[in-house]
Amino acid sequence: PSSVTTIGEAAFQKCSNLKKVVFGDKLSEIQEYAFESCSSLDTIVFSDTIETIGEYAFYECTNLKKITLPKALKNVGAFAFANGALEEITIPEEVQLESYDTTSFVQTNSTVKVTVTSGSWIDNNFDSVFENGYIKEIK
Repeated sequence: PSSVTTIGEAAFQKCSNLKKVVFGDKLSEIQEYAFESCSSLDTIVFSDTIETIGEYAFYECTNLKKITLPKALKNVGAFAFANGALEEITIPEEVQLESYDTTSFVQTNSTVKVTVTSGSWIDNNFDSVFENGYIKEIK
């Protein structure tokens, strides 16, 4: 429901039939392993109020191809979106990460297109957030 503020640790871990998640406006945190290994998950609609995505939160979500990160995002844990099938990541201009890891978005495929706004925090810090295999696209 829209009143949820936190998705707890391993709450939906390995829910193989889960295909789509839409987060409510009061959500601020997705804890560790919350959606880890949800192999059918192909759509996530983040609310712009989410500030923290924990370690391994969407690890091995092998059907997830595209995401747009929430505007309020400040913390992304290690391996949060790793070992999936991401092809495209859109990062809103407002995102200013305070804690992150270069493993947060590591993918098994060869290249990931990351769309950023020119002059934004993520544009200016792209190389420290992402390692090899990421293509920066400026909008």
